[in-house]
Amino acid sequence: MNDESSPFLPPDNQDPPYPPFPEGETRYRSDAPRRPRRPFWKGIGKLLLWCGSLLLICLGGLFLLGVIGVLVSVKGISTDDEIKNIPVEKVLAGTDASPKKIVVLPIEGTITESEFGFIRNCIKKAYEDDRLSGLVLRVNSPGGTISGSDYYYDLLCKLKEERKVPVYVSMAGIAASGGYYVSMAADKIFAERSTITGSIGVISMMMDASVLCEKIGVKSNYIVSGKNKGMGDFTRPMSDEERSIWQGLIDEAYEQFLSVVRKGRPAFAPKTEGENGAGEDVAAAEDAPAESAAEAAVAPDGADPLRTLADGRVYSAAEAKRLGLIDEIGFLQDAAEAMIKDELKVSQEDVQVVRYKKQESVLSVLGAETGAENALGQAGSLVRALSAPNLYYMVPGTLPLSD
Repeated sequence: MNDESSPFLPPDNQDPPYPPFPEGETRYRSDAPRRPRRPFWKGIGKLLLWCGSLLLICLGGLFLLGVIGVLVSVKGISTDDEIKNIPVEKVLAGTDASPKKIVVLPIEGTITESEFGFIRNCIKKAYEDDRLSGLVLRVNSPGGTISGSDYYYDLLCKLKEERKVPVYVSMAGIAASGGYYVSMAADKIFAERSTITGSIGVISMMMDASVLCEKIGVKSNYIVSGKNKGMGDFTRPMSDEERSIWQGLIDEAYEQFLSVVRKGRPAFAPKTEGENGAGEDVAAAEDAPAESAAEAAVAPDGADPLRTLADGRVYSAAEAKRLGLIDEIGFLQDAAEAMIKDELKVSQEDVQVVRYKKQESVLSVLGAETGAENALGQAGSLVRALSAPNLYYMVPGTLPLSD
């Protein structure tokens, strides 16, 4: 077959459907153009680039792990919740070479009892510190549960008695109800001029959603061993007998609060004769400061001044000092300096002042911790608090949430 009869060419008597090729060119090419080969060195370069990127990622991960290790060893950071409640010291003044040491122990947020909580661990750490010469409680709390407030008050009293160290209180923005209850373990109370304190009393928050439950068709099916076993059920109204029982519990807790205040504030101690006649109780009463004009004004006709003041109201720092609920108006530094001057009787250069603080978690240091987890935990605490009746030394309007 010659080129003229090739099937790849149109017949001679038919015009090509395409423009004729320029003269001198063949009409059919057996060798189609091929993709040029990439130089060998470019493939090697791409492979090296991928290997280098992978190596940088590995080195970055190792560097991050190293930073976390340094933070854990130097700053005392932990990922475990129980270990995170172990306090670490932040030096405010002085050095480890100072012969005396004052510990600032924070009591902040809602007070709840916990055998592995931060406040308990702070008290334990201070108790075991051989250099401890004084303790300053930095109270910023609206109160909390009765059991939690009394638990920490008892631990602080034992520390003061067994270690023979002075205990002062420095009140921050609010130190009321359970916050004031815990402060009664102190020898002297300082409050900032903007502090809100007092609120001596007991409160129990129980919801009554019986009308709502009736509308939506919800009711409780309790199977109880006694008629009062279901006390506090928010799906039905409270009976008079149940209210009387709860009121008895509150009155008992209130009397306990008053007795703690009388012990911590000698001006409010009963001015009566003791069991042995006119003995130590009368002498202590004579040495106690006389009632102020404000106390006489709120407790006329020989009424108990403390019981008159302890109607649940809150007081400003100026009112609290005038009524004998606190001793001085000042800041944390004023409380520490007063302890150094009046109790330790040394120069400030001979005293190291440290403050306990919580260990930081790895997530918070890396900035990966958000408020979502805290908000979820607070919501859960609120549900538990409202669904389970309890008694609180707490300022009304604050929620019994865990700190």
